[in-house]
Amino acid sequence: MFSNPTASPLTLSFTGELPRRNLTNTVPAGASICSARLEGKITTELGFPASSGDQVFTFGPGGYTAYVFDELASKWTPSEPAIKPGQAFLCRKKTPGTWVRETVKLP
Repeated sequence: MFSNPTASPLTLSFTGELPRRNLTNTVPAGASICSARLEGKITTELGFPASSGDQVFTFGPGGYTAYVFDELASKWTPSEPAIKPGQAFLCRKKTPGTWVRETVKLP
């Protein structure tokens, strides 16, 4: 607990490093609900194991947005989904996969 005995705002800065370890999740074939502990683009930054025909559905103010992965083009259509920490999304995978992400250093 921190106490600021003055009437002025107090800024506290914390630095450090997250424990280096892999975060591993098995993603089954078929429909499942997934979530990420870290923020980023689902495949290029978070390492989601996308394969041809996989679908991801995110929910926002306008409803659901559907994304499909094209393995030949190595890209998501209409764009690569950006996932926030703790944001749930629906995933439909053609084949099961193992989603491995390494924790990163704090700034």
